[in-house]
Amino acid sequence: MKDVMSITSHTQILEQIQLTKIDSKNHILKYHSRHYNIGEILYKIIFHLQSHKPLRDILDTIYHEHEVRIEEEELEKIISDTFEKVDAPKEKDTNSYIYGRVKLIGKDLIKKITPFFTFLFKKSIFLTLFTLFSLTSLYFIYYLYSQGLMESYFSIGDYPAYLIVYYVLIIVIGMLHEFGHAIAARRHNIDSEEIGFGFYLVFPVLFTNLTAIWSLPKKTRALINMGGIYIQLFVNVILIIIFFLMPKSIELVVLVKSVFIINNVMLMISINPFFRNDGYWIYSDLFGINNLSEKASKYPMVLFNRLKAGKIFNFFSLKEIPLALYSLLTYLLFAVLITALCLLTYKNYFLVKDFFTNPKPESSFELISSIAKALFSLALNAMFLFVTTKRIGRLVKRSFIWV
Repeated sequence: MKDVMSITSHTQILEQIQLTKIDSKNHILKYHSRHYNIGEILYKIIFHLQSHKPLRDILDTIYHEHEVRIEEEELEKIISDTFEKVDAPKEKDTNSYIYGRVKLIGKDLIKKITPFFTFLFKKSIFLTLFTLFSLTSLYFIYYLYSQGLMESYFSIGDYPAYLIVYYVLIIVIGMLHEFGHAIAARRHNIDSEEIGFGFYLVFPVLFTNLTAIWSLPKKTRALINMGGIYIQLFVNVILIIIFFLMPKSIELVVLVKSVFIINNVMLMISINPFFRNDGYWIYSDLFGINNLSEKASKYPMVLFNRLKAGKIFNFFSLKEIPLALYSLLTYLLFAVLITALCLLTYKNYFLVKDFFTNPKPESSFELISSIAKALFSLALNAMFLFVTTKRIGRLVKRSFIWV
């Protein structure tokens, strides 16, 4: 009889694997810093191997619990393939949605800072403050509109000295947002590996490495993903207090108002679930849909294949409503992007045409300004074309090739 000693070549890997059962459908295999979502049967196979159970006993257990008959040679191949995959050299992830990563704050410093603020993520405190700060922010937006301050003729660009402060505060808010995730994770005994800088599509972004939260229940993951938004609501309240207590000079009013507005713009971008922002992961966690973007892209073809197979009565399930809605809105979003790209291209064509056909300005400043405007428009068009083409290409590939 063969036993677990027949896979001695994988003994070291087996000892370093950590298993976590989130619920009946979700099981996490952790090996070093990598996390894999595995099925229940594979989870039990590895669990029993770690308990030094003979292969024959594992086969009997799987058959009695799941009514699945696996041959001994097949089981050995499953084990070998799994261990080879988890121990394979880590290649550069060409599908990573953030590239050009640079570490800004390391794990050790994050561990020193975050414990002082974890009380903010105690369930009762979190729910109370999140609701209160959201309502306060909405009221202040209404106040700015009602006082005509949103239509002010003055902008932060009119005050160069304050403009520097404005950009510094934007960076500070971005860092606070990422610390919000790290603090929420620390509340649930998860250490953030790093806070860093990189590029998403063509946009510069800050990020927090929270790979380890996959071992937590989905509602806890959703709360951690809301951590950055929560901290930004804190920032809103601080700005509101400053606004009402500070001297009412035009410069300070414009500065605080501008920072408040950009903070909320950043907040709304974070909530957007159609790009890999916080909203995407919150939606994915709350509805329990792993690989949300991929599944949403393939969903129309899944429905088509069901109809093609004659599954008229099993065509659609109510449980699929979150996925179906996300899929529909994703395709509508890309239709809007394509339309916007066409309009932008049309507009830029005439802009560039006018630049070359109209008389050149006599002033050097006006000439440089015209050239800069034309180049900026072309760069914006190229960026939009790159982003849209890349996303549509991925969408088509998932929809028609992978099905």
